[in-house]
Amino acid sequence: MERKGGFMAILKACVLIQGRSATALLVALPFNLGMAAIEALFQYRIVRVYHSRGKLGSSMVVEGMFVAYLYSVFVVLDAIVNTLFFKSCRVGSRMGVEGKSSFSFWIAEKENEDFPHLKGFEELP
Repeated sequence: MERKGGFMAILKACVLIQGRSATALLVALPFNLGMAAIEALFQYRIVRVYHSRGKLGSSMVVEGMFVAYLYSVFVVLDAIVNTLFFKSCRVGSRMGVEGKSSFSFWIAEKENEDFPHLKGFEELP
């Protein structure tokens, strides 16, 4: 969403949820539990039966497709909820006139390495 990747995206997300960690966990927990339950359902209904029979039946294929559909619905809902949470964090944080956050990052390259490292971090007035 921010056209950034790698550690800068993770760092910015950590700064944005500062003070909202309990809410972030509360948002993430139900979807992670749901996806774990669907994975367990797949292991119980498809993998266990496949190992006991040694072959794949047509009903197992249909059931596997249904379980995959359930999992994909959870992934999409998780992405939507996390996006809404991210946007609410952005609106809740202090934003400058130019749309920049109230935190400043300094990136510096080490002498012997080619990739950048976080050098400093402070809150702007």
